[in-house]
Amino acid sequence: VVCISLLVVPQLMLQGSSGQQDEGSPVQSTLSRSASAFSSSSLALATAQASEAIYQRMRERRVKTLNKAGGISGIDPFDQTHGVYIWDWFTPDWNCPDRERIGPVGDGGKWTCGMDALRHSPANGDRCLMYSFGVRDDSRFELEVINRAGCEVHAFDPTVGNLPPDAAAEPRIHYHKQAIGPKSGHSDVFLVVESILDTMDRLGHKWIDILKIDVEASEWSVFEALVNAGRLPFSQILIELHYADPAAAFAFFDGLERNEFRIFARETNHQPCVAGRLPVAVEFSLIRSPLAQWPPPMSLMAVGEKVSKPINGAVWLLSNARRLPQLTRTMQGLASGFFLDYNLRGRYPVVIYAPKADMRAIKDRCHAIAVEAGFEIKYVDVEVAQGDWPSWEDQGGCTEGAGGPSYWAAEFQARTSLASEFEWLLHMGDDAHLAKPIAYDVFAMMAEVGKSYGVLAGARPSDFFYPSN
Repeated sequence: VVCISLLVVPQLMLQGSSGQQDEGSPVQSTLSRSASAFSSSSLALATAQASEAIYQRMRERRVKTLNKAGGISGIDPFDQTHGVYIWDWFTPDWNCPDRERIGPVGDGGKWTCGMDALRHSPANGDRCLMYSFGVRDDSRFELEVINRAGCEVHAFDPTVGNLPPDAAAEPRIHYHKQAIGPKSGHSDVFLVVESILDTMDRLGHKWIDILKIDVEASEWSVFEALVNAGRLPFSQILIELHYADPAAAFAFFDGLERNEFRIFARETNHQPCVAGRLPVAVEFSLIRSPLAQWPPPMSLMAVGEKVSKPINGAVWLLSNARRLPQLTRTMQGLASGFFLDYNLRGRYPVVIYAPKADMRAIKDRCHAIAVEAGFEIKYVDVEVAQGDWPSWEDQGGCTEGAGGPSYWAAEFQARTSLASEFEWLLHMGDDAHLAKPIAYDVFAMMAEVGKSYGVLAGARPSDFFYPSN
């Protein structure tokens, strides 16, 4: 587990007025204002140049030593005879005078640079922004960043139901039950993953002040994709690397260094060692050299627009006025666990099929929920004989053959009608309970894997969906 912090320090502060940039665009304007925030730092031009010279000497030494060893294939990643481990190849040679450790003692704390300056956001208009991937049951680092710098924090973790109570009560931290991947799409582990750049695009962010990642070895492919794309729109990156092999480690650091990032701190995570394992957990901190171009090119900062065909999908269900309590709970679950929590406002409609005589009561109950959550409800009349409705309350759930002929005729009518209007359908029972938020675009997942899905109540992602075709 290796934690890496990357900080972007503007060249503007080193050049004075001669480095003034065009402040025509909002992003450039906020980045330019960040220069004055960092100008109080002791990272002056001479210090930066001296640090860069030292760093380059050490990088040359690494290359020469590696060649002498016969290349990467000649490295023993955990040479216990000589006490040399893979992480020793990457030394903290950049000088950051504002270096500071934030968060708890031991595992969970992160090395940062220029923390006080983050209160004046480098790229987000006087509010700093942090993405934190992998939080589990400890949000002390995130809370300290919020308290110190007033950041808006988005926390992502597909393995927990919510944040710890102290973090869940903090309005500046937003939880997403979401997994990260090198590209967005289907995943055998978490059903669906989303790339960092696509997440930024979805949430409307162009620059992240702090990017913290602890994703159990997924980081290698994630950063390989970012480096290959040439887009690293972050000021600081705190990343936990889980040892894979020497080639992955050298490729990781080489990619970041080619993008002007420099190591300024290193710390071993002792938890694996205490358990009798080798030091597979080491924290690094890197800084984007202030001698690099600043502000970065807009091509680096801007999240690329995704060119994709709009997905034509809808949620649908069949209900009646006698089941208003169950229907209300289902609609409230959709509002908070699907449309609001995953920012799908206005993207997909909900279609409710119900007897004409019950429609007024259903509209009165559901309209306000839909308006608040920002989704459309379409109401369609169906005819179901009173005695043909399934008796779910008496049976304790759905059973095969429940319901009479007119009920199943109404189901068939609904499916046939919807199939002519929508490509992808999410069928829910009117008593479906979303035990946890659906923290991804279900219809995008359907289009990815080529299957429509229905909803079941459950505590794990795998419990939510079953293939319906």
